[in-house]
Formats: sequence, structure tokens, C-alpha cells
Amino acid sequence: MKLHLLIDGLDHQIDSSDPELLARWIMEIFGRIEQITPATYIQVQAMPSFLPDGNGSWRPDWAADSRVLGITQPAATPRQLLESLANQLDMLEQLHANDR
Repeated sequence: MKLHLLIDGLDHQIDSSDPELLARWIMEIFGRIEQITPATYIQVQAMPSFLPDGNGSWRPDWAADSRVLGITQPAATPRQLLESLANQLDMLEQLHANDR
């Protein structure tokens, strides 16, 4: 997964398929924020990384549907970041249900 956090104009990015590394990175980046106020601008964007599938092809490790790909959402805390990711999955599930 590629995660992009924009915090008051400072850009932070990671690309990893390791959930523990992603979690530690999220906690580290949020830990750098001295104080979160109503004026603090935090946006999160998630996109897939592409991993080899063992058959000479590549597979996405996150939602790769262009209708939700790269949606930017607010996230003032690590919990809200996870909620934003869950919202993206919810949107994807709803879109696929509507496609049936």
C-alpha cells in the first residue's frame, strides 16, 4: 500500500506491503505533530502497491478500482486514518454491489 499524508503542507509518503511497518510509520508521523488544533490540516490518500503474484504478473495490495483510487480524506488521528481507509473499502464494496 502506498500511503500519503499531508500535514499542514508537509508531505509524508510510504510504500510497503508490511502492515506492521505501515502501522509504525503512521504512529511515528502522527507523533511528530506537536499539537493538533482545528486549524491543523491533515489529509490521507491510499493507493495500491503492485506485488509479484508468482506467475510473472503483478497484483494490487489495495483497492485498485479507478472510482475510489487515490481518494483524499481528512484524518486528524491514527484512528481517523484507519476509518478513512475503511470508508474507502466501504465505497468500493458499495460500487461493486451496484455493478451486480
